[in-house]
Amino acid sequence: TEISLPHLLAVRNASNELLRIPDDRATKEANYEPRFECHSILSTENGGVDNFRVLLGSIGGTSTFTDGQYQVRAAIRELPSGPPMTQDMLGNGNIVTQPRPSVFENFNSVRGVFVNAAERYITADYPPYQSEYYVALNRGHVMPQQIDFAAVTSPHQAQRIARIQLHLARNTLTFEATWTIGALIYSPGQVVTVTLSQFGWDAKPFRIQKREFQADGQVKMIMREEASTIYGWTYQEGKEPDPSPNTNLPSPYDI
Repeated sequence: TEISLPHLLAVRNASNELLRIPDDRATKEANYEPRFECHSILSTENGGVDNFRVLLGSIGGTSTFTDGQYQVRAAIRELPSGPPMTQDMLGNGNIVTQPRPSVFENFNSVRGVFVNAAERYITADYPPYQSEYYVALNRGHVMPQQIDFAAVTSPHQAQRIARIQLHLARNTLTFEATWTIGALIYSPGQVVTVTLSQFGWDAKPFRIQKREFQADGQVKMIMREEASTIYGWTYQEGKEPDPSPNTNLPSPYDI
């Protein structure tokens, strides 16, 4: 098969997990719903890639093609796997960190539409989410991002996924480095730990964004910081503003 079965089973298991949603207003009873559900009619007129994107949107997911298979991942907490990546695995290339977006380049609120099952499946707005903490970081400027869901029928699920996309967008530390050929054991999409003392990274989690095998036998990778807590429905950025610190080095301003 062209789809990795272990990854697909992980998505299924995560999707079936029941999450608590706001209590019923009339009965005051606790309500629960599956983490992810997908409801849509797909047409061959849209093409396979477009249909696949609709399905991925319902799980806030990503897909990478590695070693002849598609590896599908949902927007859920993923523990680091594989051996730690350390200084002795670095190749000959330099480590280049990408500049962080300016305060006016990153959004701080999310909004969009979903397919409302409670209203005969009409397209409707799901509850928007605006982070007052992120707005303060953006000097009071509200900068919304439109995120639509063509296969989501629950407003709670739509907002959950949109919030995760918001938090992911705010954790931006990304770097590019060349590693020895032993790094081929790691796959795009995988979460690994990186220990590089010169950057103050001690088993810091990163997700591999891209992997390229070089002509000289080395492996170039682009990696982005990962914070497991942001996938939780109860995560509050104001109380845990930096779930994945960029460094553990002391501040140059501390004397």
